[in-house]
Amino acid sequence: MSGKKLVLSLLLIGIHGCGDPPRSITASSGVGEPAIHLPAMTAPAEAPFDVAIDDWATIQVDPTVPESSTDGSGTAVVPDLQTAMKLAVAQDPLAPTRIRLAAGVFPGLGEVVGVRRTATSPIVISGSLGEAGERLTVVDGGADGLEDRGANCIRFSNVSYLAIENLHCRNAFPHGINVDDGSDYRTPTDHFIVRNVYIGNVGLFARTGTGTNSDCLKLSGVDDFQVVGSEFEHCVWGEFIDMVGSHRGLIADNYFH
Repeated sequence: MSGKKLVLSLLLIGIHGCGDPPRSITASSGVGEPAIHLPAMTAPAEAPFDVAIDDWATIQVDPTVPESSTDGSGTAVVPDLQTAMKLAVAQDPLAPTRIRLAAGVFPGLGEVVGVRRTATSPIVISGSLGEAGERLTVVDGGADGLEDRGANCIRFSNVSYLAIENLHCRNAFPHGINVDDGSDYRTPTDHFIVRNVYIGNVGLFARTGTGTNSDCLKLSGVDDFQVVGSEFEHCVWGEFIDMVGSHRGLIADNYFH
């Protein structure tokens, strides 16, 4: 059995595949003892919160532009994600907004803090895809494995109804993508999606094998979340996905290695 198949089998025991019918698992408690029948375990069936939205406001992020402007169709074009998030909130806090990151290599995207949206006004941060579906938007945290500690690819704190997708995150520290509740368990981050994201080579001094607890994806105080269709690789001294105080999550169709 390959490493990929083994890891996925272990996950299915815990959450069950969303496309498989429920089934019971029979386990023996010991020689001569009756079998233990565990109940079928099924994953949450909720559709992602952005699936029914057709009319999106769009903001383009292109680091090659010197300042904010508009393109020929009137779409706003800004040089960085921070400007895009401020514009999304200022333009119309009730409008569902898709922030599209251009193809290319970005430094760490910084922090998104306190952006609380609703089911009808989510914000989706999307990287660019090639014709074959390859992720063309790369975020490099800058950790070089020798001296530069680098930074997270991005951190979300105390947010709701946000998604990030189609992104390649690498060389980050201390975590690849960090999602948290802003150190206040009374206001958890909620309704958050990580979709079609690659996170790899996370942690300080990766090439020398020394570092600290670094996770590819850190979820601290996150409720009603989904991590789907993504890939996680080489998280130094940490976990692929580390969840603390997080509830009602769906983790499906991912590749861990």
